[in-house]
Amino acid sequence: MADVRWLKANRKAKTHIFHFTSSISHNTSMSNKYKISAAFFLTVVTIIFLTSFDSLDVMKSNGGPPYNTKAPGEKTCSGVEGSNSCHSGGIADNAGTATKSITFSGGTNYIAGQTYTVTVSISHPSRNRFGFQIVSLKNGSNANIGTVALTDTNRTRSQIPTYGSYQTRNYVMHILGGSYGTSNACTWSYSWTAPSTNQGAITFYACLMAANGNNTNDSGDQTYYTQLTINPSITGVFEDNNENSNDIIIYPNPVKNSFTINYKLTKPSLFKAELLDAQGKLVQLLYNNDKANGTINEKITLSENSSPGFYFVKFSIDNKEQLKKIIVQ
Repeated sequence: MADVRWLKANRKAKTHIFHFTSSISHNTSMSNKYKISAAFFLTVVTIIFLTSFDSLDVMKSNGGPPYNTKAPGEKTCSGVEGSNSCHSGGIADNAGTATKSITFSGGTNYIAGQTYTVTVSISHPSRNRFGFQIVSLKNGSNANIGTVALTDTNRTRSQIPTYGSYQTRNYVMHILGGSYGTSNACTWSYSWTAPSTNQGAITFYACLMAANGNNTNDSGDQTYYTQLTINPSITGVFEDNNENSNDIIIYPNPVKNSFTINYKLTKPSLFKAELLDAQGKLVQLLYNNDKANGTINEKITLSENSSPGFYFVKFSIDNKEQLKKIIVQ
């Protein structure tokens, strides 16, 4: 995603080279033999220099500037929305035949403090040069949220702007080495850690590019944008760690093949227990029965499919819920 100001600076540099070579040709006092040799040498250097700039005019080595994700307050890298155009040459966003997506390893849910993989993908039937830029914001305030960690520094980089209106937003984008597609498609991934507390809905905004790859200009490049909203994995769940009625105890913890649930009810209730993985997805229905009031112990056997790791047990007692953390060994 080229920076127009950067391109203009390159064109000025080209002009200075021509002026420089012209000055030497007219003002030197060397003999004709040496004049020809010097002129030939400078001509070769100039051609090499200009050729190298031409191939870089349309693809910066470090991706494009920030603020191009279509997030609130931002445009896309096409420049269709403003006068400082960059890519597309006037082609409307999302007007091409590419398919694009943002996928989140937690599906559409997150658990506070957990780390996930964010993947950005694009495919196009006739193109093989691509780019992207993505940012994650809290719904409502549009504040940057979550912590980014690169997993492929050969193809991606992160950037927190030092100018503009949103200097706390953390962007992830392609670099030159990550712009080459395979079989008319390109995919980038990075790690994202959810905030340490429940922050409500969070949206990932991404702009993607299907470039024409002509290494001449940006006219004809196609720009796309998309977004994905994720929510806290378990809504209405609370930790009840006091010793009042309905408190639930799990032992032993860590767990091997089975564990015991100890709980007390002040009245007859529908009691349900579910095992959830670290992304909040249901792994096993552990218990679901009407129970009388009083203190009860129930032994729960885990499914053989429960691999070692970190889990939650979600308890539902009539209209109230509790969440307990366990470690399966």
